[in-house]
Amino acid sequence: MANDCGSPPAGQSRESRFCNVDIPCQGSKDCLLTPWTSWNDCSSSCDGVSMRSRKVAEFGHGDGSFCSGALKELKPCNPARQTQLLDECVRGPPVDCELHPWGQWTECTATCGGGERQRSRHIAQEAYNGGFGCQEPLVEVLECARMLCHEVHDPIDCVLGEWHNWGACTSCGGERTRKRHILMFPQNGGKECPPADVVQTNACPYNHNCGTQVTLVLGLVFFSASKAGQDDAEVVETGIIGWLLWAATRFGQMLLVLIVLFVVVLVSRQRSILYVPVPPGTQRSPKMGPRMFRSPEEWQLPYEAVTILTEDGVRLAAWFVYQPAVSSADTVPYTILYFHGNAGNIGHRLENVKDMYKQLSVNVLILDYRGYGDSEDGSGPSEHGFLQDAEAAYRWLVQRARKSGINGGSLQIRDDRILFFGRSIGGAVAVKLAAHVLKQKHDEASIPKDEAGGLPLPAGIVLENTFTSLREMALQMFPFLSILRPLLRAPLLFDEWASAESLQFFASNHKLWCCCLFSGLQDQIVPPAQMRELYMLLSKQRPRVLKCFNFPMGGHNDTPQIGGADYWASFKKFMGLVKESESERETCPKAQLLCAGRI
Repeated sequence: MANDCGSPPAGQSRESRFCNVDIPCQGSKDCLLTPWTSWNDCSSSCDGVSMRSRKVAEFGHGDGSFCSGALKELKPCNPARQTQLLDECVRGPPVDCELHPWGQWTECTATCGGGERQRSRHIAQEAYNGGFGCQEPLVEVLECARMLCHEVHDPIDCVLGEWHNWGACTSCGGERTRKRHILMFPQNGGKECPPADVVQTNACPYNHNCGTQVTLVLGLVFFSASKAGQDDAEVVETGIIGWLLWAATRFGQMLLVLIVLFVVVLVSRQRSILYVPVPPGTQRSPKMGPRMFRSPEEWQLPYEAVTILTEDGVRLAAWFVYQPAVSSADTVPYTILYFHGNAGNIGHRLENVKDMYKQLSVNVLILDYRGYGDSEDGSGPSEHGFLQDAEAAYRWLVQRARKSGINGGSLQIRDDRILFFGRSIGGAVAVKLAAHVLKQKHDEASIPKDEAGGLPLPAGIVLENTFTSLREMALQMFPFLSILRPLLRAPLLFDEWASAESLQFFASNHKLWCCCLFSGLQDQIVPPAQMRELYMLLSKQRPRVLKCFNFPMGGHNDTPQIGGADYWASFKKFMGLVKESESERETCPKAQLLCAGRI
């Protein structure tokens, strides 16, 4: 980055290209499977099997449910289940049926209009002499290529939007950016967008205050050096004691200069130090990551790749992993809005998402913050930017929930069954978002006349290995800064992440909510004492449900893996309490604020 004496940057900071051209949007339709055929005749008079099958009748598209599940099923016959084997069929000890492992998924059968991928397995060992017969499916199906094939339409030309205002400067003497969006992509043979910039970079306007801190430090250095030169002649005449006093004075001055210089560098570069979108040895995009880190599809999870637009025009990449849609509102599963930790992208959390999906039977929406993964950079990672990202993701879920079930369609999400989950800095994001939504509720001017238009309060918050504030974390990471504690109270930190303060506000103004804390006691990044402090804060406020689970061998990032079955049993216990308290939340119309006596 150029300083005050250097040349400003020239050229584009990134380039864009078109993708998914001429793929039209379409309405939503659920997948339809044919009814099961009748069970066929038994394959043998002794220890046989019977089979039935079904096919894909019509593929889904848009936001409709995907085709998934078994296409062929088996059941034992001669004897059937719970019947005794004929004596003439017994020729030795019983042998159970065994199946080969699943084969690989086939390629999609179509490129558009709906296709399917199948995997199959075969019977490796048939059952004999009364052994247990195979009952698991032999063929499974997944839907693919659900976009509609091209239809004839008039050509639509590309349309570029106006430039946005210049963004904030990244630092003193730094750079700023502005952007514009493509309002209409070319369709059906229309004119493509010209090769024009969509992002521009420019040097920040000169600010005479920039460099003042560094000038002060350099001034101290030169002053110390000149003063030392003036005193050299006196030191020669004062002997050993005088020399030692002089050396101690010089050492103290230089130490003070180094400390001040370190603080100046730390303050000016704090965001690049704090946020780690690409840890060493990794790639920024999940698509470039190793196997099992690229997509939920590698874990055989039904999902939707989502692009979420924030209020300031930043496009965020997210994955929505969903349970099968249902027809009754009472059976709609809970949804977890997952805010991940600092380092890496959403691909690094796929195993945890898979466990949540299977262990808790919930939907999961996980997003990458601005500057992380495949999300756009925007103004770069920051506390304010992360809050905008979190609010946009929550709004996407709420809008999806309120569209669910319209015109008799299937149900997938309920906006009163959404939980915030955050690990590490993600916990700070979750708490700050909850407090932000509550503040909007308190501001009567911001409550819409149509109550359905606002964001509801979450049903609960789950925090894992989260800190109380960034100031306390700075003191934990650099203990010598305790001598500069008064400076840390000054506005030197660009991002405070005061989780304890946000949690105090939320808990003191809202009662009918649920909270769960997971703490790994071997955490070497966030001291477990900070999680205990959050629990003690909440124990005084007493939300409707409050649970805290400690795992003695759990680290910062591996608490679920180390905790294993105990971790998920604890999570399920908390989810059960959340569901039990649901009736109380439903009786309070204005997002439980009236019942809590706070409005």
